[in-house]
Amino acid sequence: MAMLYIENLSDEYRRKLCRRELREDEVASLAAFVSSKFFLHKKGYRLAVILLPTLTVLAAVMSYFSPAARKGNMTVIMWSFAFTLLLEALILVFVYHIAVTRVPKQFADCLKKGYPELCGKYGYERIIDGSLPNDKSN
Repeated sequence: MAMLYIENLSDEYRRKLCRRELREDEVASLAAFVSSKFFLHKKGYRLAVILLPTLTVLAAVMSYFSPAARKGNMTVIMWSFAFTLLLEALILVFVYHIAVTRVPKQFADCLKKGYPELCGKYGYERIIDGSLPNDKSN
């Protein structure tokens, strides 16, 4: 059984962000860390997006050419693989929102509550566009 580890922004950082208990350089450092973690998770997600449908299509091709499949109803077999691909796509969308973008969204929500003036500088859009870890002016 596959397990999906769902990462969260720590309670301490969420509390500190919401209560304005961090200096701006600490917020910048945390935003850069969250951004780098986002890109690490996104890299793993891309691998899953490539591997999962590829393996399903490979299994479909192998099943199509098997002697047992030739005796069965090919329409049913093709619809079952189409359903499998659709289900995989839905699972990948769910995983993207739960495992990849969860921490950046939590950070952005807490930032809006505690530091609304910094949302343009360290908000969700900046985290996911990749400019934070390389930005030396922060």
